[in-house]
Amino acid sequence: LRASYQITNKVLTKFYIKVNDGEDVVKAQCDDIKTLGKASAVEVNVDEDSLPKEVGIDVVDDQTTVLMDIKGLVDYGVEIKKLEKNLKKTMPALQNLEKKMKAAGYEEKASADLKAQNAEKLTGLQKKVADIN
Repeated sequence: LRASYQITNKVLTKFYIKVNDGEDVVKAQCDDIKTLGKASAVEVNVDEDSLPKEVGIDVVDDQTTVLMDIKGLVDYGVEIKKLEKNLKKTMPALQNLEKKMKAAGYEEKASADLKAQNAEKLTGLQKKVADIN
C-alpha cells in the first residue's frame, strides 16, 4: 500500500484494518503489522465515522480491507486517475463473472467447487468496486 502511493519508509503512517472475521487474531498481530508496515499506529474495525476522509485503500480479500491515512502525503489528482484506471479494469471482470453466473444452465452444469470459487470472487470484486467508489 505504501509503495502504491510512493510513501517512503521514513514517513510513519496510521493504518486502519477492517475485518469481517478474526478481529482478535488481527489485534494480536498489531505490533507486527505496525513494524512491518512502518506505521505509527494500527487500529482494527474502527467506526466508519472515525476514519479520516483521506485514506488509501487496499482490498486484501472479501474479508479484509486495509486503509492508510494519506492526508498530506499524496497528489490526489494522480491518485484519482489510478483509481479510475483500477475501476475500469475491475468492472469488466465483475460484469463478465455476473454474466457467467446468470447464464442459462450455470446452476445445473457448474460444479459446487466452481460455484463457491465464483461466489467468493464475485464478493471480492463487488467489495473492491464499492471501496473505490
